[in-house]
Amino acid sequence: NPVGTSVWLVNVASGAFTRFTLDKSDNRWPVWSSDARWIYFSSNATGMYNIYRKRADGSGTRELVRRSPYLESPLSISRDGRYLLSNHLSPQTSNDIWYLLLQPSGKASVFVSTPAFESDAVFSPNGKWVAYVSNENSPSNYEVFVAPFPPGGSKWQVSSNGGHWPIWSDDGRELYFVSGSTLMTTKVTPGTTFQFQPPEPLFSFRTPENFR
Repeated sequence: NPVGTSVWLVNVASGAFTRFTLDKSDNRWPVWSSDARWIYFSSNATGMYNIYRKRADGSGTRELVRRSPYLESPLSISRDGRYLLSNHLSPQTSNDIWYLLLQPSGKASVFVSTPAFESDAVFSPNGKWVAYVSNENSPSNYEVFVAPFPPGGSKWQVSSNGGHWPIWSDDGRELYFVSGSTLMTTKVTPGTTFQFQPPEPLFSFRTPENFR
């Protein structure tokens, strides 16, 4: 493909598509900012996939957010707009999760880094927890975990029969994820420690592709 992959916007009401990135580089993995003013994405414009952002209305040019010698892609932005979670592909430790302080310093720090493959990280609405996926138990089996933010050493395994793509309810009282071809939910009890009930199935669906 001579023009690479582009980020597109879809108007949900009208169904209209608008091309958001117009250059010939490969642009992938878009994430909205919490105030919907910016779209963060990964681009190989300088060779390696690094994190950029561009105004959601399409005005202006893209801005480099994070430069790294390894592949970086955005995952989630905290509701207060201060932190960004990202994938960090390391030749030593596979895929890790980092977090970037967007304001004011731009400092990047490790959230979780192990020989396992960690990804799909997402902030809870209150910014106190991060749900993510890891195959630390078995290379062929991914499960959903939750850890405090900023990282403090603790973590809880939420799923027990495989899990992908966790997402929080808007009030943070439920955590959803996909297990096989079933959408699961677990109830979360607000508090200073992470407390949750055993996951329950919501409904099954036909999966369009094989999961990791």
